[in-house]
Amino acid sequence: MQDKDWKTFREFIDGVFNQYAKPPLNEAGARIMFEALRGLSMLEVIKGATSHVKNNRYMPPNAAAILEEAHGRPEDRARDAYGKVVQALRRIHSGESVRFDDPAIHWALVNGCGGWTGFAQMETADAQMVFEKFYCSAVRLGKTWGMDGVPDHLAGERETRGSVIYPWKPEQIIDVSAGTNDADVKKITA
Repeated sequence: MQDKDWKTFREFIDGVFNQYAKPPLNEAGARIMFEALRGLSMLEVIKGATSHVKNNRYMPPNAAAILEEAHGRPEDRARDAYGKVVQALRRIHSGESVRFDDPAIHWALVNGCGGWTGFAQMETADAQMVFEKFYCSAVRLGKTWGMDGVPDHLAGERETRGSVIYPWKPEQIIDVSAGTNDADVKKITA
């Protein structure tokens, strides 16, 4: 959300409190909730709050409840993200540099697993536990692109070690998104 969304947000959040027969938030409380949800679009806030009203008898205790309704629980998202990383590692291997579409994946791999190549060398049980812990932290901290510790891409072995005969180029970064399949990867690497 941006500052221009304040009035719309304020009216909407007052309506949510009204649904639970509670008085509206005071100015400071509403501002705190607005700032905590700033990383979401107004549409995502409406979706999350509406889902909470639909599925819960009690009003949202804080902004995190609305965030979880909009995007799912961090623990559930962490399991999905871990599966995505493992699938990418099986298809692409640690030699190639990659870019995921989720900044929390980058943050978790860099800060918890030693990067893309470090993750590839971890034991499976340790890798999952560490990755999910750091992924949940990234989600709760609201890590996005451009923030400290969130690199643009994750360096593979070729980029890290370099080679005079086969120099690494930024064009070799493989984008991994939810819709990437093996055929897409082959096209990118060919």
